[in-house]
Amino acid sequence: MPAVVEADSRRVLRDPRATHPELLRREGEAYRTKLMDLAATLGVADHVLFVDRFVTRSELSTWLTAADIFVTPYPNPDQIVSGTLAYAMSAGNACVSTPYAYAVEMLEAGRGMVVASGSPEALAAPLTQLVRDP
Repeated sequence: MPAVVEADSRRVLRDPRATHPELLRREGEAYRTKLMDLAATLGVADHVLFVDRFVTRSELSTWLTAADIFVTPYPNPDQIVSGTLAYAMSAGNACVSTPYAYAVEMLEAGRGMVVASGSPEALAAPLTQLVRDP
């Protein structure tokens, strides 16, 4: 996100989701707190909006319609599917993802971009390219 903000300071990352119930049971809000602390440390807290709740399909549609870019930075390559990726593609969003089977298949042939997992630089490159492209 720091590279994206540097490329276009008007950008805001919106994360409209609650912590997964299983993760919440095991770890509480440690993961969300870690992300919020990281945003502050990186100096982008004013550009990240965490919405701590599950959104309805209608709300998700509104969020995606308002978005320019959709990102699925899943750390687990065994992720099976992403319904939100399908919704984002149908909303006309530019899509960037880490590699998992569904994303690789859906974003092939120039329909989106797949980047290396675990690399902020690999993720930042296409995002900054997209925000600079009118």
